[in-house]
Amino acid sequence: MGELYGRVMPSSKNQVNEKTEALKKQIQTVQSHVSSVEKKIGGMKKDAKSGQSELKNEIVHQQQILKELENRVKDIEKCLGSMMENFKTVDKQERAILRASNEAVWAEVFHDAILESTWLKRKQFYPGRWAAGYPFLYVLYRTLNEMHPMNILELGLGQTTRMIGQYAEYEKDCRHFVVEHDQDWIEIFNRDFHLSENSEVIKLELGKKSFYETEPTTVYMGFLDEFRGKKFDLISIDAPFGGNTLTYSRMDVLQLLPECLNKDFVILLDDYNREAERNMIEILKTILKNNAISFCTGVYRGNKDTFMVTSESLKFLCTM
Repeated sequence: MGELYGRVMPSSKNQVNEKTEALKKQIQTVQSHVSSVEKKIGGMKKDAKSGQSELKNEIVHQQQILKELENRVKDIEKCLGSMMENFKTVDKQERAILRASNEAVWAEVFHDAILESTWLKRKQFYPGRWAAGYPFLYVLYRTLNEMHPMNILELGLGQTTRMIGQYAEYEKDCRHFVVEHDQDWIEIFNRDFHLSENSEVIKLELGKKSFYETEPTTVYMGFLDEFRGKKFDLISIDAPFGGNTLTYSRMDVLQLLPECLNKDFVILLDDYNREAERNMIEILKTILKNNAISFCTGVYRGNKDTFMVTSESLKFLCTM
């Protein structure tokens, strides 16, 4: 057996499953014995009413057997519970390994994709953790390179801005808006990376808002007023803050739909592996359907999941 994350891991899920099934069969066997003994005791109690002392002794003996069987069932159930917890741990570890493997593959694919890029000159990125991962960076690069969007809305200043900013500088007619709440982070970013006049960072404060009578989620204050009437080819969503305890997350863009979308459009969302982001996407899809807008979707998985929704004309981007 090998060790993973400092914990001993069974050799395979199959062995865990086999042991679990064996324990379940043992419980069924013991429970069958318990049922048999209980019936026997019941019959003996009826006979014991006639005053036969030997039957009373036999009842006591059978009751002792019954207690031993019940204790055995408890021991087996405890063992089974431990096995199930072990199975959950193994499953969680294997999922983490799979995500890390996918991330590594996307890193290689991304580096190959940008190798000969004519517009992406600064190729140094710092993906992961709170920042976008390699699946997001790859899909974003392919979207910019293949779609050639001219109107871009980006929620969250960071690694994606390093890429979109270079694209916007290369495409002279491009307009690129970045929404960010943290003035300190804006200043740190600007010291390390220069954005052209085609990119504009818009600082909006964070606030809380409740949707559909659920707990409040983080939103950008004044977002609707800032972007009402504007249309976009590409919307990149990696902010504001989300979390695993929320029902909805990153709902800001929904206020603009569908009027904010050009005929050919792409929407990218980071952290689709979280339930709150998935719930938001379901509402987004409903809005598109209710407005008779045909669309296609795709998911790119790594340490985090990237969700993509495109107009029908750009569905090839969902299968890259």
